[in-house]
Amino acid sequence: IEPGEVEAVLREHAEVREAVVLVREADGGAAGEKRLVGYVVPDAAESAAPRDELHEEFVHEWESLFGSTYGGEAADEDPTFNIVGWNSSYTGEPIPAEEMREWVEDAAGRLRALRPRRALEIGVGTGLLLFRLAPECDEYWGTDFSVEAIRYLERHVSWRELQGVRLLERAAANFSGIPQGYFDLVVINSVAQYFPGVEYLLRVLEGAVAVLAPGGTLWVGDVRSLPLLEAFHASVELARAPENLPVATLRERLRRRVTREKELLLDPEFFRALPHRLPRITGVELRLKESRHANEMTRFRYDVLLHVESNAAPVAPEWRSWDGLGGMEALNGLLVEEAPEVLVVSRVPNPRVAGALAVLDALDTGTAPGGVPELRARAAGREAAAPPPEAFQVLAEAHGYRVRTRWAARGGPGEYDALLVRDGVEAALLEDVVAPRPWSAYASDPLASRRARWLLPELRAWLKDRLPDYMVPGALVLLDALPLTPNGKVDRRTLVALESAAADETYLAPRNGTEELLCGIWAEVLGRERVGVEENFFELGGHSLLATQVVSRARQAFGAEVPLRALFEAPTVAALAERLQGASGAERSAAWRIPLRRGEGPAPLSFAQQRLWFIHQLDPQSSAYNMPNPLRLRGRLDVVALRRSLTEVVRRHEAVRTVLVNRDGEAVPVVLPPTPVPFPVLDLTALPEEPRRAEVLRRLTEEGLRPFDLMRGPLLRVLLVRIAEEEWALCFTLHHIVSDGWSMGVLVREVSALYGTYSRGQASPLPELELQYADFAAWQRAWLTGERLEAQLAYWREKLQGA
Repeated sequence: IEPGEVEAVLREHAEVREAVVLVREADGGAAGEKRLVGYVVPDAAESAAPRDELHEEFVHEWESLFGSTYGGEAADEDPTFNIVGWNSSYTGEPIPAEEMREWVEDAAGRLRALRPRRALEIGVGTGLLLFRLAPECDEYWGTDFSVEAIRYLERHVSWRELQGVRLLERAAANFSGIPQGYFDLVVINSVAQYFPGVEYLLRVLEGAVAVLAPGGTLWVGDVRSLPLLEAFHASVELARAPENLPVATLRERLRRRVTREKELLLDPEFFRALPHRLPRITGVELRLKESRHANEMTRFRYDVLLHVESNAAPVAPEWRSWDGLGGMEALNGLLVEEAPEVLVVSRVPNPRVAGALAVLDALDTGTAPGGVPELRARAAGREAAAPPPEAFQVLAEAHGYRVRTRWAARGGPGEYDALLVRDGVEAALLEDVVAPRPWSAYASDPLASRRARWLLPELRAWLKDRLPDYMVPGALVLLDALPLTPNGKVDRRTLVALESAAADETYLAPRNGTEELLCGIWAEVLGRERVGVEENFFELGGHSLLATQVVSRARQAFGAEVPLRALFEAPTVAALAERLQGASGAERSAAWRIPLRRGEGPAPLSFAQQRLWFIHQLDPQSSAYNMPNPLRLRGRLDVVALRRSLTEVVRRHEAVRTVLVNRDGEAVPVVLPPTPVPFPVLDLTALPEEPRRAEVLRRLTEEGLRPFDLMRGPLLRVLLVRIAEEEWALCFTLHHIVSDGWSMGVLVREVSALYGTYSRGQASPLPELELQYADFAAWQRAWLTGERLEAQLAYWREKLQGA
């Protein structure tokens, strides 16, 4: 195989920008076994994914999450300060009430300073701002897509007899019935990050500007910063990391966390370019958050004021760079001696994010030989070396000034500008309008992982249509960009690391059916090849939005109620499985109940079964659709317990007790009553070793080739061959008309589980089991390739030509 040929076919797909195909050692396979892995960088601009469907799914999940969150009352019984659901990314615990109260009061104070009379809040939530602003407004309208939020507010607004409050249940972009040019303030606070993309945000902003009167203000608060995305996640991972965690593992965890980001983050440049899209906006202010507490909301977020048709006269400030100024003492002297009316100190290092940026730089360059302790020390040192925004506030108040801070207009993401305005002077630090780039360049893509789930099957189908099966990669990995070496070539070793799990994460396989189902759900939602039962959902990159997907699918899989809080309280597969297994008898039976078909007459055959039945009529002696599965057992085997286990599984599953009867030329499935499964046991221990091995392969091949009688059954056969004192070959053979590739895993898992119950009354597992290994390799090759395959192809060519 030439991997370049596969790469070329991948690149032909309209939604693929770059592709690399590597040959890898197969995970969990025999030594030397290879597989192809394709690494793909999608072209988001060419995505043909069903956008409306993805948007609807995205919004529905947030609606479900917030509906569950808003259903409860405030923890401290103060309905005007209901902060349920505000949890720290660093600890997973609720953010301390003291910090949340300061955050709320700071936002309310900034909005109150605008002196609104008619306000509209989009995404009103539990009313943290409404209860503080509405008493001072003539009218306060609030919208939210959560019916639970609206009901919650209606109760407490009515109880407090707040006048002029009007609540509407609707999506953020729905402005129908809201008067145009009416409000002097529109608030979108801590909501934009839950929008499905930048185009949706633009629709909301267009609607918000349209309902504002001239001179009004659009407040977009608590915006997550895109330039600080990696720095934020680096700080979170460092806070969670144990002291002895290898730096390479920390780097891998950071990469996974960044790629799984599901919220909308915005570059401040987006708002500087926005007047080109919305010309009614005549002034843009970007502001840092103000707080005594350093948490994720005050460090990595910012507020935006968009002034609509404002007549405020601009004031030309005096500019000084922080490096040229020489520090806080020099600034103090400047304010005393020169007393400028308006002063801007530009490009001040921001201690709130300096530490996180230092950690990110060290991870990118590999310059932290001391590991996690060194990274923490470096972050602390960088933070201590820079003046906090609060220092400007203290100095300004001492000299009769007010302060506003923003992300630096001409600096990097770790710098800010401070505007000092003498009391009595009106001045704002308005942004220069910049020429717009494509709007997607200013924002993250919350739907990226959903598009990936749509794109991967599309790419597999694309490859299968154009390449033989053996050239189709066994795994496809989607990346934001291909890693490069210093000389600009693709770094293939890094590609392998990107696919692999972190080195310190030991994988523990599921031990029962509940764990296996949950592991499968988690792997699909988190976009991982596999998930171990002891891995923490949130440490793997999970968050509240993904948690709603997990519990929704768990409810369907187990047929029992799984509350959202269960995943937060039991964040590992093992813990959640134990909770499910400890449910009531009714819930537990529902989890494992297999519904039987009720109704008149036999169940119809599926299309695939009809096709197999038709082919079988052409050649009843064909074994083309036999599905033989040889296994090796090592250890003491209780044959009686194995026979009982298999009989119970067959009793449980109607499919393997089904035969097909020909009635008037049509196949009709008939489910036979449960009976003991024929279970021949062949003892070959008396033969010498070499002849014994040859006889095992001969018997297994013969068993696999023996045709089934679909009318009489059974369509499951079992052969047990004793090879040595504690070594056995166990072969299950099923016909494809009652099974598929998934069926064998179910069969083996359930037989193994029941064996522990029947084996002399002890909960002992089936002896060490290996599937299709070593000695059976030659048998597999004979079964899948060679003369037998050619003979089958020739046979069917003749049959089809005759037909």
